Amino acid sequence: MQRKDIPNYITGARIILSPLIVPVMWMGAIEVGSILFIITALTDFIDGKLARKWNAWSIEGKYLDTIADKEFAFLTLLAGITYTPVLIIPLLLESAIATVSTLSFIKKYKIESAIIGKVKTGFLSVTTGLTLLATFLSLQSTSLLEFLIFFLTGTTVLLELGTLETYIKHYYMEKQKRKQQEMTVTKQPNHLSD
Repeated sequence: MQRKDIPNYITGARIILSPLIVPVMWMGAIEVGSILFIITALTDFIDGKLARKWNAWSIEGKYLDTIADKEFAFLTLLAGITYTPVLIIPLLLESAIATVSTLSFIKKYKIESAIIGKVKTGFLSVTTGLTLLATFLSLQSTSLLEFLIFFLTGTTVLLELGTLETYIKHYYMEKQKRKQQEMTVTKQPNHLSD
């Protein structure tokens, strides 16, 4: 194994760990599920940091990371909806972001991740983590807990909207760039006929 492959292995670990979190918590092992959640959330930070540090960035790694992020978000949001139904909004927005990412991948457009997406992921992790703990610990709904989850969810939604806007802008900029490149190629004079 080469050092440049380590970030992708860490991302792969997130893909494997994400589906385990909710069932482990449902089985009553809240502490184990919480530890899995924290480890899984941290892998998102660690794999990107190492990829940048070691210049191990790749298109495959970027999209693998996106898949891991969406899987983690979808599974934890789905579980959290039972406690806080308003989490359907972040779930739908994550679906929209995933759709734009998938279209970009299919068309081989390069969409850079923006700082807003990283901040959004952090807020989403805290929001879903708190909601999962409240769900599985059967925490009594208090005004403070409701306010905190509502605030975190609202902030996450705003950050998701900003992320979605950024992805859509980049998508259409890449599409326009591709169209201009194709037009330039077709306008090139044919010197072979001389």
